[in-house]
Amino acid sequence: MIDGTDRLTQSSARIRPSREAGFVVPLVLLALVILNILAVGALLTAGDEFDASRAMYESSSAFYAAEAGLQKIFAEADSNVKVQLDGLAAGDSLDLGWQTLAGGMSYRGLIYRWDDDGPPQYELVVEGRGAGPRGGKRTLSFAMTSGPKSGYRLGQCCDAAATVRGIVDINDASSISGFDQHPPGWETTDACNAEGEDRAGLIHQDTTLLNREDSESIIEGDPSIIEDPTLNDSSFNWFNGLTWDSLKASAQFSIGTPGTATKLDPSQVYPRYTIDMTTGETICDTSHPLNWGSKDPNDPCFDHFPLIVTYGDLDLEGGMYGQAILLADTATFVNEYGETITGGSEIDIEEGTELNGVILGRGCVEIQENAVFHGGIFVDGNYWTGGYPGMGSLLCEPDAPLDVNRGSTAQYSQCAVDRAILAAGLEDFGQVTNKGGLQLLKFHAFREGM
Repeated sequence: MIDGTDRLTQSSARIRPSREAGFVVPLVLLALVILNILAVGALLTAGDEFDASRAMYESSSAFYAAEAGLQKIFAEADSNVKVQLDGLAAGDSLDLGWQTLAGGMSYRGLIYRWDDDGPPQYELVVEGRGAGPRGGKRTLSFAMTSGPKSGYRLGQCCDAAATVRGIVDINDASSISGFDQHPPGWETTDACNAEGEDRAGLIHQDTTLLNREDSESIIEGDPSIIEDPTLNDSSFNWFNGLTWDSLKASAQFSIGTPGTATKLDPSQVYPRYTIDMTTGETICDTSHPLNWGSKDPNDPCFDHFPLIVTYGDLDLEGGMYGQAILLADTATFVNEYGETITGGSEIDIEEGTELNGVILGRGCVEIQENAVFHGGIFVDGNYWTGGYPGMGSLLCEPDAPLDVNRGSTAQYSQCAVDRAILAAGLEDFGQVTNKGGLQLLKFHAFREGM
């Protein structure tokens, strides 16, 4: 028999919770907290991955926007950008503004001119933005120039390595080349733009007067030879607003004597210098008639190209260097036989001499003995000097108006032509035949951001 005390003890035992039951709730709560932390972490990780993917997408779209902007700037260069750049001074900048592309992407072009009033050099910065809310941005930077692709010309001068009326002789493994090439050393400087369009090697009034005496002598270009029967006296008398007489009148110096030979060698033709009394700097002495510039880009006379009228036979020999515009002119004189005749100047480039620039006028050019000329030659050896039409003097008899021999080269160089025209102060008369628009020089760098 169970008494009352035992029943009370059993009842209390049934309603008192066990110690094990007291640990369940905290464990459940802890598990829930851990699960929540894991869930939040997973959500954050997924969000980060989404943001990263979105950032990559917007960064890529920003890059494509910058690339598209670059192409659009160049497509509109001739009608818009180039016109604005023509008035941009050294040190100034041009903001082309933000432009919207399809899909909500956008770009902006900024152009900085950083040359020192020399051949135009620019930095083109194109900023591209993606279409998304995170504002992905890419910035591309390029070096470029707006210099004319086909450069300057004076009248019909310099559409080829050589434009000639009269006999042309080429022999002894020599060459006449219209493939544009910078003079040695100039290609590493800012003096020359990217190489321009290739030209004809030879423009000739009558190709039956071309004498190529050996198979190793070449005439090359794009095309190699053009026959132009329209070349006449007037072709050599008009230079985009300058007559021959006014062009001569603008020359700084004259050299040579009609009917006689004048020989120049390196001991005579070399750079001269003077001191700027204001700054104390060494500068080029452009007043000396035998200072024909320097091929050293660091020399003060590198940009000096004198404009010189030549008479008689002018021999440039002994491996000298010169850069100039030479105007071969006619003169009337009494020869050794007592005859009064009119003759043209003959310019002989000899013995390894290097001459860069422009030779034009009424006379003859001979390049011989491993000599090299870079630039453009434009000479008329048939200029009519009087008498009945067709009966005037042939200025170069008995020599050919152009004779390239003994391993020598007449090489077209747009850079040499451009620099000569600019340095001689003839840019107002220099006709640009093909402006060409902007030209990229090289890719600089890129930046990206959000």
